[in-house]
Amino acid sequence: MVVLDPFRRDGTLLPGWTVHNGPQSPPADCRFDTGSPAARSGGTHACGSTAAGAVACWAPRADGHLVCAADAWDRRLFRIPAANLRPVTHAPARPVPLGLELVDGTRWSLRTGGAWGGRADGLTGAYGCVSSCAALHGGSGPGTTTWVLLAPSGASAVDMDAPTWTVRRGLVGNPDVRYPAPTPVPVRRAWFIASTLS
Repeated sequence: MVVLDPFRRDGTLLPGWTVHNGPQSPPADCRFDTGSPAARSGGTHACGSTAAGAVACWAPRADGHLVCAADAWDRRLFRIPAANLRPVTHAPARPVPLGLELVDGTRWSLRTGGAWGGRADGLTGAYGCVSSCAALHGGSGPGTTTWVLLAPSGASAVDMDAPTWTVRRGLVGNPDVRYPAPTPVPVRRAWFIASTLS
């Protein structure tokens, strides 16, 4: 397990991290912010619509802005305006990884929205492949299908109940098609976030 926490308690960045301005957009609405779903501590944020990409964020300054991770591996954070920012958030009871590396070397990023395909068994795509995806038969399945990590509705895609965590990799595409049963794959590393900001 890798826990990302790029800030010191005083809000300054640790070495190796940088902050850049995000795209010009209206402030991300934090009215319903209960903390990042990938957090292993309080003091993190997830705000706005899925288009904002603000699912793993910190508020190092009381200036109405969030600083967010684009994914689990990029040390360049992006800064966006935020409205209704809550001063206190808590860790979720069962945080989900922001990113995963499987034993085959493929890397997967937590879904933050977008139009993904479906499948007839009701499983949904929870993580998309971001690295070494060519190993998955060219990066996609037959036709208009795509390889994803699958989750039952409302549940985590990662089985954390055994010493070695596993995920289910399978295809999504036409929601009426019964695609082959997903394949269990062990997890090598899982990335979460935390906050030591005072």
